[in-house]
Amino acid sequence: MQHNYNAIIAGSSGLVGGKLLSLLEETSHIDTVYALCRSPLESTHHKTHQIMDGALRITNWDDTHPTPTLGFICLGTTLKKAGSKAALEKIDLDLVCDVAQTMKMVGVKRIAIVSSLGASPRSLSHYLKCKGKVEQRINQMGFEHVSLSDPAH
Repeated sequence: MQHNYNAIIAGSSGLVGGKLLSLLEETSHIDTVYALCRSPLESTHHKTHQIMDGALRITNWDDTHPTPTLGFICLGTTLKKAGSKAALEKIDLDLVCDVAQTMKMVGVKRIAIVSSLGASPRSLSHYLKCKGKVEQRINQMGFEHVSLSDPAH
């Protein structure tokens, strides 16, 4: 018996998120994809619905829409792009955790997050430390299942 899902993805305009969005749009087991975006996507598939908010919040969830039980967070930056360690932490730690909590509140049960090989809250690398803290916090949020992946591997 085939079970269909509804999914939500944050970071769908980036490299990893864009590829994932395309895969979700073409997957027969996915009925609806919500793309949580800061700005409009260039083009979308008929099953993709954009939710736009500058801070990637969902402030107006309509319970008449199909509930997304699968969540994907493909957010992240580099130190060079962010400009400082504090700015990187705001995106790679704070924003990711805020988005995960928002996804949990709208019904997401299973979540997948882009992380990094070597992520640890005790790492000497600021980047790996941020990723490690994210993993730690997400695992404490009470999702039924958490998947962490490193797209480079």
